[in-house]
This record gives sequence, structure tokens and C-alpha cells, in this order.
Amino acid sequence: MRWFDLKRTGRAIEVMNNAKGVGGASLGYHLDENRLFWPIPQAELDKNSNLTQNPGY
Repeated sequence: MRWFDLKRTGRAIEVMNNAKGVGGASLGYHLDENRLFWPIPQAELDKNSNLTQNPGY
């Protein structure tokens, strides 16, 4: 599945945190709720006072 499919179906945290590489080694992702959304660029926040930064940024 692709990233946006994982987010849309609510499976992103489960799938990414359990991802395995070649040989079964963990890929070391530590995804949490705060990392499901990207940060809003500071320039956009400066232009529009109605925007608030996404949690965790």
C-alpha cells in the first residue's frame, strides 16, 4: 500500500512501525499520531493567522 492509502484506511502507524527490511530486520520506524501530517510551512502560517501548526511541529 502507498502512504496515502495507509493514512486513509487508518493503518499507517501499524504498518510502518512493523515494517521489515531484507532479512527480516526492523526498519526502525517509530511513527506516532503527530507524524501523520506534515508541518505547515512557516511562510504560510505567517501569511494566515487563522492557521495553526500541526501537532508535533
